[in-house]
Amino acid sequence: LNFLHYGLGRALESLGEFERAIKHYDQANRIAYKIKFGYRRFDRATYAVNFDRIIETFSKDLLEKARGHGDPSDLPIVIVGMMRSGTTLAEQILSSHPMVGAAGEDRFWPMNWRRALASTPNLIDTPSLRPLAKAYLRRLQQVVPNKPRVTDKMPANYEFLGTIHAALPNVRILHMRRNPVDTCFSIYTTPNRVPVEFAYDRENIVFAYQQYQRLMEHWRSVLPPARFLEVSYEELVLDRETSTRRIVEFCGL
Repeated sequence: LNFLHYGLGRALESLGEFERAIKHYDQANRIAYKIKFGYRRFDRATYAVNFDRIIETFSKDLLEKARGHGDPSDLPIVIVGMMRSGTTLAEQILSSHPMVGAAGEDRFWPMNWRRALASTPNLIDTPSLRPLAKAYLRRLQQVVPNKPRVTDKMPANYEFLGTIHAALPNVRILHMRRNPVDTCFSIYTTPNRVPVEFAYDRENIVFAYQQYQRLMEHWRSVLPPARFLEVSYEELVLDRETSTRRIVEFCGL
């Protein structure tokens, strides 16, 4: 039933009947949330605290101390951003290069990033970094064999860039940025294959987007510019050649 409401919303939106369209999108999201989460409420406080801890832990000084403990490979190209921000487009463009293979949305870092944290708060377990990196590299090589570079476009990896950079300091990170209103509206009006707690309520989407912006501001201040490139979705769509050349050059291709 929720897919029917999403479809009706999209059809009415294309006809310019926006008030009727949003009512169907609202109903679709109410049904989708209940199917996936029942009556559990999205906990904004816990969500924000998680971002607080990441920012407190991965300071510039801490990342500097981790230097030399990771793996020097530059095999992965990590593409991140808020969901619906253009990560798929970036991967499609990059993977058309003969040296690049596409691994899609790999769940390695969401499942393993905490392995790099020490038992003492706000510290990295430096001996774990190289084995963690090796495990990730093996995974990508299994998914995409015989390619010197492999893209991983899991959008939520933006949360784990501290661990990724500490474990693989030569990895190129692409951050896809899209107009906030377009991004949030697309999240609300597009069915999600996997459960995303904040995605079914307009105010929760805005809250989650603000937390994402807060964390990305932190990564801008601590990650080296030679390993971190921000790409505008709108510029990529309007002038694909210029943006693509910039991306390819950044990736060392």
